[in-house]
Amino acid sequence: MSMLGGAIEQARKACRLSRSELARRIGVSRYAVWMWERGLRVPNIQHLKKLIEILPQLRSLPLATLMEEDEHGKR
Repeated sequence: MSMLGGAIEQARKACRLSRSELARRIGVSRYAVWMWERGLRVPNIQHLKKLIEILPQLRSLPLATLMEEDEHGKR
């Protein structure tokens, strides 16, 4: 699991949201949320903005985390 993925999962659980509910609010499938949480994919910038709106705990996550994971080809 990636740092970003773990942060998404922890923030989602802290807000007492299911993957399905978070996915519905963002406009993606619950499978997409699962892939983000497992570090198999990285959310695009539009989805990341929505994630931060819904899960404010993610605001403290360093931007370098996203850039580092993106350099490894995880999209």
